[in-house]
Amino acid sequence: MYFFALIACMTIFLGGIVTKTDILTNQNQARTEATAIAGNMMLYRNYVVSYSRANQGISGTVADASLNLPTWFNRNSRLMNYMNAGKGYVYYTPTRSDLAYQVAKGLGASINAGIKTNGNLISPFSTTNTSTPIAVPAAIPDGSIVIIP
Repeated sequence: MYFFALIACMTIFLGGIVTKTDILTNQNQARTEATAIAGNMMLYRNYVVSYSRANQGISGTVADASLNLPTWFNRNSRLMNYMNAGKGYVYYTPTRSDLAYQVAKGLGASINAGIKTNGNLISPFSTTNTSTPIAVPAAIPDGSIVIIP
């Protein structure tokens, strides 16, 4: 009888370890993905800023060919740009909300990086969940991670 109780306890204990390991693995994968997306966004941002400064009158999305991106750069397909009144926006619309927070957090504690919510840029570091006074164009979907130069 004690043998079966011992086996049951060991099974529960080992199951807990396997579950904890699986959770940690998923968290590490999400963090790695968020870091890669944030790096992709920052590099893309540099070219969008250069283009927007040189072409003040452009509005709308600009094709990658016009941005003079390096040939080695592999833009994430969910990463987009939008120009409005001489300002270039870089945004990424994630498929998971937890990823949005991690990417925005990975971009750093900048007032110019966050998640578009109700037309405004929300910092992932905000404890009061108030929006910064930066409005984001309607063409950029809510829930997107946005960098404004």
